[in-house]
Amino acid sequence: MKSKRSVLLALPLLALISACTTPGATSSSEEASIVASSEETSLSESKEESSEETSLSERKEESSEESSSIESSEEESSSESSSVNVPIGPYIQENGYKIGSYSTRYYTDTYLIEQIDKDLDSVASKCVTVFSYKGLKNIFPYTDVDPNDSSKILSFYSGKSTTFASCNREHVWPNSRKGEATEKDPHVIRPTLTSENSARGNNYFGESTGWDPASFNNPKYRGIAARIIFYCAVRYQDSGLYLDDENNPSSTNDNQRPTMGKLSKLLEWNIKYPVDETEITRNSVLVNKYKWNCNPFILDPTLATTIWGHYNAACEAACGLA
Repeated sequence: MKSKRSVLLALPLLALISACTTPGATSSSEEASIVASSEETSLSESKEESSEETSLSERKEESSEESSSIESSEEESSSESSSVNVPIGPYIQENGYKIGSYSTRYYTDTYLIEQIDKDLDSVASKCVTVFSYKGLKNIFPYTDVDPNDSSKILSFYSGKSTTFASCNREHVWPNSRKGEATEKDPHVIRPTLTSENSARGNNYFGESTGWDPASFNNPKYRGIAARIIFYCAVRYQDSGLYLDDENNPSSTNDNQRPTMGKLSKLLEWNIKYPVDETEITRNSVLVNKYKWNCNPFILDPTLATTIWGHYNAACEAACGLA
């Protein structure tokens, strides 16, 4: 309750003037009535102020609870994402990509695959060059040029200097393994000496359990081939292409599946055989000269580990995540 001073200040201005300037003009009962009325007004105001303070306090508590809930949610999300060792390389950071939820030990980050695929599609759709399977031979002198002899190109797998007259178009992801969608993609079709192209056939990539891209004594092609396969699995996921850690599933039986290469071995090759200068040149020519999309696994080799590194124990071991 307010003090007498507060009560007097709360009286109507006319009553105060009358009480102070005309002694006896106001009866004691009237004064009591005025004071009582004023006290009731003061009490009411006090209750209203108390109610407002309570309401404000409740809102603050609700706000605090909401804030705590958000912080708790963020902490849980952060804890979940960091529950496994996932590299976040420059390609993810520069493009603002979000990684998926890694609360389980084994995973493929399909969320990240979808984000990258969407962006690659967007770039490719704006490309002014219309590539055709046969017409790809016209870009090989630029994309696969021999750095030591600009009149020659390099054969895929061996790296031998040659001309296209001695080559075939190699499908790094074979059509017979559901790779038809890749047939006009210059990242996937490579000039290869006829003998090397025939030796590879449509064989599944691997070492002891598949065909080795290092079969022609140039082991760097293990890493180069792996990064092309990673690209296909992302760029053409809508066509059903995917990766699995299998030895060598048949490409001709009724259980044929659109997969290519033993995943743990591809991940191992990607790390063991780093990006080569010829890959950088090729990526640059396709992006800058032809306005085609890049191969992000060349720009950021850690991307493969981010997506498939925890696929299973063998993949974790290959990526040093075990």
